[in-house]
Amino acid sequence: MKRGHILLDGQDWEIIQHSKLPPGPEANKLPWKLPVTGTVIGVALNTTSILASLEDQLDKAPYKEAPKTPVLFIKTANTHVKSGQAVAIPLDQPSFAGPALGVLIGKVASKVREEDALEVIAGYTLVNEISLEEKSFYRPDIKGKCRDTFCPIGTLITDTSSIADPSALTIDVSVNGVSQQQYSTSELIYSIPQLIARISTFMTLQPGDLLITGTPLKQVRLQNGDIISLHCKELGSLENPVVAAINHETDAEIGQ
Repeated sequence: MKRGHILLDGQDWEIIQHSKLPPGPEANKLPWKLPVTGTVIGVALNTTSILASLEDQLDKAPYKEAPKTPVLFIKTANTHVKSGQAVAIPLDQPSFAGPALGVLIGKVASKVREEDALEVIAGYTLVNEISLEEKSFYRPDIKGKCRDTFCPIGTLITDTSSIADPSALTIDVSVNGVSQQQYSTSELIYSIPQLIARISTFMTLQPGDLLITGTPLKQVRLQNGDIISLHCKELGSLENPVVAAINHETDAEIGQ
């Protein structure tokens, strides 16, 4: 079962998805609320395909070896948008889609054991973790990951009871209606329980926090005018138009 919230006439209404809910663009017209009310934490280098693609680079300085612990980053509030809202990309640098499984935290979680981790999850959703072309892997580039609108998040949360195995979901990435990439969450290196257990050792997770579990090797480059869509049978769809960002400052002006 999928659940979401809309704001209508100043009131918060819970919507439970059923067959009569209009799909796609019609559903996007509803005044949905994002399920995220806290911190969005991303995990880099957490899929087999992206690690395999970087094998030669990770063996060299400054890395010299693959990471021994999850590499974390934050998607700040300015990046969060809903399905149907525009994603603004710079035209002078490549931007790539990042299909991912989002895990919404439902309970306060501190020092959670792996075997108890699934109990703190409220549900799952789609996330498009968009970034500029990445060149620093151990220290994810804030400027490349935290641009305005660079984190579309699904508004419907699928209950944990509706997902038999979150490590066996397939997310299809399409551009303008044409499939471009498929990602399976079976690629994840650190499992969802392992991630929650490790992160909650040093950071208390709160209801409304979201964990982006990992993205595959980013292959789908975004262009101005595209419609970028993620679809997962169990999670639904996340669709956003791509527009050109207004560039108010150059790299030189902010010292990079």
